[in-house]
Amino acid sequence: MVGAWQTYVQSLRLNYRRFRAAWPPNSRFALGDFGFLIDDIFIKRSNLRDAYVAGFSVTPRASQGADSHWNFSSAQSTSVTTKAGGKASSAQAKLKITFAEEHAVYFNAAGCRLLEAENYEQIAAFVRLLWHDEKWDDSYYVVTSVVETPMSLAFMSGGADAEALLEATGEVPDIDLANADLKLTLRNKKSLAMDFVTPKTHTPLIGLSRLKPRWLTGDATFKPSFLADPDGIEDTLKRRAELLRGGKPSDDDFQFAEDVED
Repeated sequence: MVGAWQTYVQSLRLNYRRFRAAWPPNSRFALGDFGFLIDDIFIKRSNLRDAYVAGFSVTPRASQGADSHWNFSSAQSTSVTTKAGGKASSAQAKLKITFAEEHAVYFNAAGCRLLEAENYEQIAAFVRLLWHDEKWDDSYYVVTSVVETPMSLAFMSGGADAEALLEATGEVPDIDLANADLKLTLRNKKSLAMDFVTPKTHTPLIGLSRLKPRWLTGDATFKPSFLADPDGIEDTLKRRAELLRGGKPSDDDFQFAEDVED
């Protein structure tokens, strides 16, 4: 049975392609974090600057221009309605999210800032050096971009009658989901498989890169082909052993590349 977290991360992956959903959605990752992908979930082990004696610093480059608004909902299965607040009635502005089917996803992040590794090629060279010195597991992924936000919502329905009712904090006349200063509280929920309202800085979306052996043919997550074809494991491991004995891998054997959904 597919878990709620699997449906959520896969839905955002298909929509954003270059980015993966962090799990849980209120996680905070940093450029240079590295670890494994387990069932499409990034599991951090450490950061490049902390894990090695000759630590490596990742130089961040922020996206230019105004902060952006990222919003995604499962097509034709999610409805969002708002109700204005008013001083006279002391009523708070409200947001209602309703779902028409099970496993529908809603995601909203306001005031987003895209941070990318400016020294990407230096990271690639450092990782290749670690691999050459047998200090790097070639199944590691490295965080090379993050989408940082001070506020996000992440919901998934557990049934066709699922809904979430949120209320704004303070005197807010209207709900503006692109407003990073908007504070919302979940007041009522029904048949939700997951619900996250995160009013603090975090990174709900991350971009990963990996040292990819050129002789392996994998899927969009750059998993080795022998994971899909067990019969190929002997030749794959033999080739890897030959490279290790032969010294530093050449550019023809390896490339450090982004993990992008085809």
